[in-house]
This record gives sequence, structure tokens and C-alpha cells, in this order.
Amino acid sequence: MAVLAVVLLSAVPAATAQRNAYRGTIGFSEPEAAVSDGMLTVEMKADFGDLYLKRRQAVMLTPLLRLERAEDSYACVFPSVVVAGRARYRSLTAGDAGGMLPDEGQATVIRRRNRTEQHTDIRLSVRFEGWMRDAELVFVERTSGCTECGAAAAEYVMKLEGTLPPAFVPDYRSTFVEPAVATDTPRTVIRSATLTFPVGRSELLHDRGDNARMLDETDRFIAEIRADTNLVLTGLRVEGHASPEGDAARNALLSERRAAAFAEYLSAAYGIPSETIVRFGHGEDWEGLRRAVAASQAGFREQVLDIIDGDTDAAVRKRKLQALDGGRVYRLLRDSLYPSLRRIDFTLTCTVRPFTASEVRAIVKTRPELLRPAELYLAAAAVPVAGDEYRDILRTAHARFPDDSTAATNLAAAEIVAGNPAAAVALLADIRTPAACNNLGIAYAVQGEADKAEAFFRRAAEAGSEEALRNLEQFLLWKADR
Repeated sequence: MAVLAVVLLSAVPAATAQRNAYRGTIGFSEPEAAVSDGMLTVEMKADFGDLYLKRRQAVMLTPLLRLERAEDSYACVFPSVVVAGRARYRSLTAGDAGGMLPDEGQATVIRRRNRTEQHTDIRLSVRFEGWMRDAELVFVERTSGCTECGAAAAEYVMKLEGTLPPAFVPDYRSTFVEPAVATDTPRTVIRSATLTFPVGRSELLHDRGDNARMLDETDRFIAEIRADTNLVLTGLRVEGHASPEGDAARNALLSERRAAAFAEYLSAAYGIPSETIVRFGHGEDWEGLRRAVAASQAGFREQVLDIIDGDTDAAVRKRKLQALDGGRVYRLLRDSLYPSLRRIDFTLTCTVRPFTASEVRAIVKTRPELLRPAELYLAAAAVPVAGDEYRDILRTAHARFPDDSTAATNLAAAEIVAGNPAAAVALLADIRTPAACNNLGIAYAVQGEADKAEAFFRRAAEAGSEEALRNLEQFLLWKADR
């Protein structure tokens, strides 16, 4: 083991006199440090061969590990080593320390035999803590037994840098959940049109009210679907409604005729066989009237709602409504709310063909509404996990399916990989599946919230997550290394 003279790096002014109170120097070998079973051991030699002490002189070396940072500081002090001249050695070993030994009973006392080669082995042992990797090994020197000796301490400072094994870096693995594959899953698109009908009639009149614009939008929407090679129109449902005025039985037939009129329009305009169009007549739309009244700020709102909710007989409801405020309320309902109840609703059902991963990568940028979770995941799996495209695809999946735990879990995993643990925590705030708990454990571990990380790793592992069990083992290794 090579021996080196350690430079006196820092000392208060009294240390200079103190350093000259004896002749020669003290040498130290390079420290050798190791961590085993959670214990840090530092071994080295102190060489006194060049040291000359008068008979009553003594030099006390107190080793310590020290780390001083702006945000915190640490220190660990070990028992001292005292090198003494002949007379001083006798008094120290006889129990007359004279206040020199603060750790009396633990200090090692050595008699210096001048002009001889002499060294001592120093072995320091302490429970290892992570800060010790960056600590200095310091020997604080104090001398006594001479008029020149001062009270201030000098320091020998050495670095343990490079002598300790590197800090354990846990290798956490996020959980990506593959969505269930669903082929030929219908995509349902609902469009509601308000087509104004004259009272008691079912003809579609393009030039009445807002009908022209609504029919143009309907034409354009259906044309887009039929022109889209990715979609197959598999169903069309038309439902007719009538306003609650006049005879209920007649209004039921009227709602059916309105549905039939719109179905015939679609059949004639697009060649859709009329028998493939499902049509219903719902009669008088009391539910629609209730929603419209509840959403209004009219002074009669509560009276009208009480009538609708209190009676199930349509004729009784109508008589009570017509009697309110001498008929004024009924006229307001008839003129302002009833026209929107004379309508048809239609529902188109389309089947979206399956896409390949390469097709999805293009469609996700232009028509993401066509994609299923499994297809988005397939596209993500085809690109590098750490890349922006990967995360963009998963963000699209989450935006398309915000209530889907799989989409949120996968995006959270991608955010962790991208170094955004806070985003992952936000995404999984209300999700407690094993996969989500595992990813939460990683996010909290990265954020330095060890207690939360361990709790989520344990929860996911107990639920059967193999990734979480492995991550828990990695976490516990990291925790022990701290």
C-alpha cells in the first residue's frame, strides 16, 4: 500500500504554529473503502516515520467523514488516534489524559519511537448512508505538550471519491397495457336535425324555416361517409316526433309519417333501399318539451314542470297547460318551443375497416376519430418508445378515449419514459389497476417520494403484477443503498 504525504488543505492561523510544534510530517496511505452488508469500511495506514516528538508532546488525530453542501451537511466522527512522546504516553495510558481525549476509552494511544519506521493501521466502520459517497475523509489534528501548541485544529483532507462502489441505480419498468383487439366494431354517429313541419303535416319542405341548411348538412355528411373508403354504412335509423298539441293518437301516426318521409328522402337521394332503413314514430315528445322548459328561464317554468311530472295522461296535461294564465302560457309554448319538437332524429352506424400499423401512423394525424385503442397501440409499438411520435400517438389515444384506463395507463408510462413523472401522476389520479399502481410507483420514486412509491409497488405486486414485484425489489435495493 503506497504512502503519501497529505497536504494541509485548510486551517485557522493557529494551525501554522501548531503544525511547527513538532518536527517532521505525518503521512497517510490512500484510503480503501468498501460497502458490504450495509456497512462502510475504510482502511488505510498512518505513517509516523518522519515524525519527531519531544517526550511530553502528543498529536491527536480525529478521523471523520464530512459533507458540506448549501442545502444540508453531514458528519460522522470516529475514535481518535493519539501519537505521544515517551512521558506523555505514560500519563495517557495511566489515565491522566489532561482533557486531551474527548473520546477517552475509545482512542488508540501509540508511543512514538523517534528515528524509527513506525505506522499504524486505521480501520473505520460505520453504517453506510448515501451521502458518504461524496464525503471527505478528514483527520483533525490537535497537539499538546509544548508552549507553541495552539488550541486550534489543523486538518488533513482526503477524498473517498472513486473508492466506493457507484450508487445503485434502480431499473424500473413501466407497464404498458395492450388493449383488447376488436375488429369490425361499429362506430356510431348520431346527428339530430330539427326540420320544421307545419302543424299536422309530414311533408319535407326545403324552403321552410331552417330546413334547407339542415338538409344540406345531412346531404354533405352522408356523402362524406359514402365517399370514405375506410367506412361502410351498415345501418340507418330514423325516429319521428310530434309536438304535444291536438289528438295524441293522430300525433303518433304523424310522427311515423315524418320518419317515413325522411327515410324516403334518403332512399331517393342515395339509393339506400328503404327496407334497410329502420324507422320509428315516437308520437308526442313530452320529454323534449320537459328538457326545453327546464333549460329556460321562463317565469312559468316550475308550473309547467309540475304539470308534466305530475300527470301521465297526455290529455290531462294539455288541458292544464292550456288553462295556465288564461291560455297565455300555452300560446308561448306553442309558438316558441313546440316547433323544435316537430322533428326527426337519425342515427347512422358505420363499420370502420381494420388498419395496419403503417396506415395508423398516417391516419392518427388526419382522422384519429376512426381509430380504435388497439390500432393506436399497434402504431405506437412500431415506433421508438422514447420518441415524440410514440408519446403523440398515446396522447391521441387518451384524447379519443379519456375514460379508458388503458389509454391513461399507457400515456402515463410514456410520460415516465420522457421524464415527466408529475404528468403520469395526474393521469392516474383516479385509476388503481395493478398496471396503474405500478406506474404510479415509478413516478413517485422518480419524484423522490419514497413512501408513496413503495406503497404503490406493494399494492400492484400483491395484485399479481410481475413488473411491480420486480420494481419493488429494485426499490428495496435502492433503499438499502441509501
